[in-house]
Amino acid sequence: MPVALGRTDGVEMLRWWAQSAPTPTPTRTLRSLLRELGDEQIDILKVDIEGGEHALVGQAWPRVGQLVMEVHLQPRFAYDLVDLRRLVRAAEDAGLRLFHVDRPWKYCGFSCLLLCFIHRDFGTEWP
Repeated sequence: MPVALGRTDGVEMLRWWAQSAPTPTPTRTLRSLLRELGDEQIDILKVDIEGGEHALVGQAWPRVGQLVMEVHLQPRFAYDLVDLRRLVRAAEDAGLRLFHVDRPWKYCGFSCLLLCFIHRDFGTEWP
């Protein structure tokens, strides 16, 4: 059964793609999902969750060595540059440092960014 990363453990009405009807989908926080899998840390995490990245970064983070996150700044997503700054600050509060920003999609213009973070201890103090 598919599981989505969410704000809480439970069920949320999510769209599987833009034109689909909302479907009840089991959700887990990142920490809960890791616990279920028996892990305590992630070396590399790539996140492309179409607007859900703000909820993910606002959670209590497990240890993440590197984070690559796609974010969108466009009208269908209800956040702007202020929210983007808040997202980067939350990642930094979790020990992650922004080291690269890219616009990977030719047709996305400025509305799509790829943010790359690395944990301050990754590679040195990392178990």
